[in-house]
Amino acid sequence: MYLIVVDCLRLDHWLTVEPLLQPYFYINRSCYFSILPSAILYSRNALFSGLFPQELAERFPRYWQENSENQTSTNRFEKQLLQLQNAGLKLKPSLRYFKIFDNKGGNEYIRQVSSFERISLSALIVNFIDILTDQRSQSDVLQQIAPDESAFRSLAKSWFAHSALFEILKIIAPRDAVVVLTTDHGSVLCNRPTKAFGNRETSTSLRSKVGTNLECDDYQAVYIKQLKAYKLPAESSNKNYIIAKDDYYFVYPNQFHEYTRQFRGGFQHGGISLGELIVPVVTMTSR
Repeated sequence: MYLIVVDCLRLDHWLTVEPLLQPYFYINRSCYFSILPSAILYSRNALFSGLFPQELAERFPRYWQENSENQTSTNRFEKQLLQLQNAGLKLKPSLRYFKIFDNKGGNEYIRQVSSFERISLSALIVNFIDILTDQRSQSDVLQQIAPDESAFRSLAKSWFAHSALFEILKIIAPRDAVVVLTTDHGSVLCNRPTKAFGNRETSTSLRSKVGTNLECDDYQAVYIKQLKAYKLPAESSNKNYIIAKDDYYFVYPNQFHEYTRQFRGGFQHGGISLGELIVPVVTMTSR
């Protein structure tokens, strides 16, 4: 089995890509809900561990790094979490795990997958879509190429058609293997700012924030004080979360107008919207 997680792959992105794979695979498509906050730290660690963040923090605190803003740090235990989730299975050969961040990594995995004689479970993380959404917010050229959701779907399809991931799937297709392709969360095009209030220790995400004594507009965001009800870690009684709704993004009151202009029109994740929470899970077998 190949488990492929394409970070930040929205359901509508997958629907544009799926026809390209139909000549190679029988495809069984379904959907599931990401968790709150719909951000990498929470949703992908939950995916690999099979646990909610609260359960993960309590049972395996060495693998939970909520205070770090560095993605590499917060998600560096994915292989160990997947091994824990499959601890009752005797995998021979053992689990294979690989991340693709760029063309070099993609080409390296193509070489590896071409030489695999036998696998039990191979997990592959593909980070391109998430990187593209982040870069789009900072690039005038990418914003002109993909000014809206429809154009971004076309861009995602164009990327996939020429990607290492497509080549990898075509290599896998003739083999007696099952491919499960999914994601951890989607994204939403954010156009409306909403004020967030917090101290210096508050996290910096635009769609969800964790800290103490946070404040927000209840019509534009969800204020979470009862953390256990949302299966979130509750190390202290004054810890809370705020999560943006719809297409809102958080901006602090100081320099409000400057940051409003800077972040308007960007694809973000971590909040509550259909684009972030309803994500694909696809099972593919060779034709």
